Amino acid sequence: MINLIPPAAKTQIVHEYWMRVSIVVMILLIIAIGIVALLQAPSYILLSSQLRAYEMQFQAAKLQQDDLVKVEEEVKATNVLTRHVAANNQSLYFSDIVTTLEGIAGSQVNILQFQSKRASSTVSSIQIRGIAATRSALAEFSNKVGEHPMFMDANVPISNLAKDRDIDFEITVTLEPQQ
Repeated sequence: MINLIPPAAKTQIVHEYWMRVSIVVMILLIIAIGIVALLQAPSYILLSSQLRAYEMQFQAAKLQQDDLVKVEEEVKATNVLTRHVAANNQSLYFSDIVTTLEGIAGSQVNILQFQSKRASSTVSSIQIRGIAATRSALAEFSNKVGEHPMFMDANVPISNLAKDRDIDFEITVTLEPQQ
């Protein structure tokens, strides 16, 4: 076949042909991108609604956590107060101490006077004045007081042990610290 088209026109036709092909490819590409975008829209809508739902749940959980932190602080403060009240309720009464000391004294030791010394709100030591029938009764009383779990120490001055009978004594008793 003979080609009757001049070479200048032939290049122009080839150029126009490739231009039309590229335009068709571009249009098809734009249509494909549009279709993909339309197909992605439901996924986007679903994901954004789920994200909003999770954000609302997160905010509700955060409010709950804040409430729990406040309740925890209140419980801690209440526990501190409870421990304080329990510590005060376990305090030893002076009458209990006197009764215990009179029970330890027995018949050989006659207690005449009690004098307490306080450290803050508790009794720290007691000074006892009295008369002991014998030196051994006074020593035995002092040892029993020192061994008793309520008391830490019983100090008898040496001058109290100078006499053998009818001894006027003064003992300082130190109490065990309370929890």
